Amino acid sequence: MKFSNLAKLIIAFFLAGQINSFAQPILIEGKIENKIKDTLIFSYRPYSLFGGLNSQEILLKDDGTFELEFKEEAPVRGFISLGRVPVTEKFSVKTEDGRDTAIQVPTFDSKLIYFYLTPGEEIQFQVDASDIPETLEFTGELSDNSLFMNEDDWRFNSYKQKFLKNWHANTAYGPERFLEFADKKSEDQSKFLKQFKSEYNLTPSLVDMYTFDIQSENVTTKIYYKMKREDFLKEEVILPANFYDFMFDVEFAEESADKGVAYFYFLDAYLKKMHEISESEMGLYSYVPELLNGRALYEYYAFALGRDFKKDLYDKFGEDCPYPDLAANVKTKYKHLEGMLEGNPAPSVELETPDGETISLDKYLGKYIYIDFWATWCGPCIKEMPDLHKLEKDYRDSGIVFLSVSYDNDNSVDKWKNFMTSREMTGIQVRANDENREIFSKAFNIKQIPRFVIIDPKGNILDPNAHRPSNPGIRRVFDNLSPAFSEVEKNELLGFNSFFSVKDSTNILVVGENHSSEVAPVLFPQMVENFHRESGVNDILIEFGPSEAYFYNKFLETGNDHYLRYTINAGYYKSWEIAWKRVYEFHQRTGKALRVIGFDFDRGRTLAYSLYNVFKEYENKPEWVDSTMQFIKSPEFFKTYTIDYPTDQDKKMMASMRALLQEHLSELKIWLKPEDYVLIEDILANKATGFGGNREVAMKENVSYILERTRERNYFMLVGRDHAYNKPIYGKEVKLAKLLKEDAGIRVFTGVVLHENSRQWGADFKQKVTLNEVQNKVPWNKYEKEILSKIKGDFTYVPFVEELSPLNSYTDYIIIARNQDAIDF
Repeated sequence: MKFSNLAKLIIAFFLAGQINSFAQPILIEGKIENKIKDTLIFSYRPYSLFGGLNSQEILLKDDGTFELEFKEEAPVRGFISLGRVPVTEKFSVKTEDGRDTAIQVPTFDSKLIYFYLTPGEEIQFQVDASDIPETLEFTGELSDNSLFMNEDDWRFNSYKQKFLKNWHANTAYGPERFLEFADKKSEDQSKFLKQFKSEYNLTPSLVDMYTFDIQSENVTTKIYYKMKREDFLKEEVILPANFYDFMFDVEFAEESADKGVAYFYFLDAYLKKMHEISESEMGLYSYVPELLNGRALYEYYAFALGRDFKKDLYDKFGEDCPYPDLAANVKTKYKHLEGMLEGNPAPSVELETPDGETISLDKYLGKYIYIDFWATWCGPCIKEMPDLHKLEKDYRDSGIVFLSVSYDNDNSVDKWKNFMTSREMTGIQVRANDENREIFSKAFNIKQIPRFVIIDPKGNILDPNAHRPSNPGIRRVFDNLSPAFSEVEKNELLGFNSFFSVKDSTNILVVGENHSSEVAPVLFPQMVENFHRESGVNDILIEFGPSEAYFYNKFLETGNDHYLRYTINAGYYKSWEIAWKRVYEFHQRTGKALRVIGFDFDRGRTLAYSLYNVFKEYENKPEWVDSTMQFIKSPEFFKTYTIDYPTDQDKKMMASMRALLQEHLSELKIWLKPEDYVLIEDILANKATGFGGNREVAMKENVSYILERTRERNYFMLVGRDHAYNKPIYGKEVKLAKLLKEDAGIRVFTGVVLHENSRQWGADFKQKVTLNEVQNKVPWNKYEKEILSKIKGDFTYVPFVEELSPLNSYTDYIIIARNQDAIDF
């Protein structure tokens, strides 16, 4: 029968108002001997699509009797716990080779009594709490249903049965034996049902429900075997090619709602596994109609909304839904969640950092955010962490922010911090306090964690139920997002590689970056990899002293991030720490081909610590070395000198250190290994001492010294933006790039990174291009439109040629970085 839209609206309106109109009373009368406690809880769940878990309090009278009445419109499955008591379970199990193994486990018995109740039913029971199986008696017209539920539990859900199903069979049985185990249990359950039904009066709805429950348990147990076995044994499990043949013999109910929530969980697991086996290019919900149809299909969609509330699913229950009663119930149940549908703004709440500061999601506008809601007490959350870490590493430079939001409560802040430290957790770590946790949970309908959400660059919800990191589908999602540095944009680096192709000269590519932005940590690893892979560039020149370069090289050699703590770059900025770790990974893949060389001034503590680190590896140290090391590790030294820009005290201390090294230079040349002696030479040869003065000239002299010593053909230089201009924009001092270009023995290709719609630390820049070169400087401002018209993505390489050639007196190229964030401390 087809309904007109008006008819559908009328039916939907009627049914939406009648959800509880057919509810009938259910009465339970009980008497409990040897009661353990006076207040009990009756928990139950209706056998209906939207039947949630309900509870009713029971107050026992002095004689252990009670009456409980409630209303429902569908049969319910419920239980009463008479109280937990300690017990020791003793039993034996067989290993796969047939040997008996004795098991003894201290645990608790919750003293459960189960019920299967139908609307209008009245049931009575009495029991002695000290021995439920021997004393439980039911009376009432339909009481055989509840007797069956308890007999079934005693036979198939005892502690031993749970041990077999949840642990032993998954660890002790190989795939074939496990399939036999699961099928044998289903066979025993079917025989029990048949026998009980022949002796007692069971309602058809219970028989139907239980029959499907047998199949559901059998199928889901087999589906989860591989995952559980791998989880328990911590090793990969290879299944026989025919292991999943049972999947093709599964039967479905024409209508699912009266089978209860357990049936829907089975259905969900089955459909997802079939989707995986099929290797279908379609999404899950587009694939499902190949297996389900009619009302059962829409009932599954309605169930899926509870865990995966997405617009494409919700829209299936609009005016054209063929089941208006179902659509009306869906709208009634989920209307309050419409705000979390794709395209709606994400909630604006304050989140706490480990340092006690607060941030909000607005901080990451302009980037995709992959949010992980987790907690230290959540086992499945912790299980996802290795996959999350790998995902973050693989997509670090794709413009995606990885934000982990802890659900640990306000009393567990220290536990959260200690957990992060012990696990060396990466990504951005924050915590939602109790109030904001409720806001998130309501906004995203978070009933359980882990939960993953994707927010788009505009701050709107893109996917409120994103794939977990362990699901390969998340990589397809990420690959389809607009990346920060696309393949097209990466190909633009070929312009740099053609510069390196000139063989009869020394080639230095200069990139001028802004220290306050995320841009350099994102670009730097990609450039290092590209220039090495395409042009064989091994040497990285950085705007730090030789002692800082020493620690970067030690990190690249060992992977021990302890060495990064001694650097002002990766030691201060989380973004740079991540960048150097990516360089380390690439360095390992190249056979350790990379080398970092510092050409700027040293910093007090960094220089001293580099010497200490070298000297500590040697025995039989000269007396002057011992006394120098004692001085460096003293508390006074740490309090007096800095790892930051050198103070006058730092400069005096470093001058004394250099004088001491110079005095003992011949001794050091004999005593130290050649690779350690190089550091001493570089420290002594360094002409730069700090800001101001002749710093640019000193850096140029240092570069000339480095080129003479290393004698390589190609170098990649990363410097602050100000040093990279051929013609200075700020001040009148001749810059490093200009001095390099004036050297006839060097070919230099120099450029700077500019920003558009980006943030930098210390200020919130939201202009087209945040740097003054393009907007406010003459003649740059004449070419603003031409420059902006060339922007293709979040990173765009723009050479100053053709119509932009008048600007090449300042620099050879620019890189426009769009939608970038401030540097992460």
